[in-house]
Amino acid sequence: MVPTSKKNDAPLSEWTISQSYASAEACQSAQNKNRDQAAAKLKTYDSMTDKQRRDLQHNQASLDQEMADSDSFEAAFQSDCIATDDPRLKEK
Repeated sequence: MVPTSKKNDAPLSEWTISQSYASAEACQSAQNKNRDQAAAKLKTYDSMTDKQRRDLQHNQASLDQEMADSDSFEAAFQSDCIATDDPRLKEK
């Protein structure tokens, strides 16, 4: 599950289910993979030269992808594995 806004302090009942898994272990494995991929992309961006970043900003398709990646980065690092019977899901 991921927060519906940039604030991850919202109650779980307001979070969005991004994916379902058969077990907690499968969820945690996917979560770790997503976080590793996001960290690798951030590392790549950090190693770019200023010229490469400027070129990226002038290429709309790349810029659109960068914005999508930005959202997925946040989701990767703010996500949490929650059981379907977690009582916090019913809180209002």
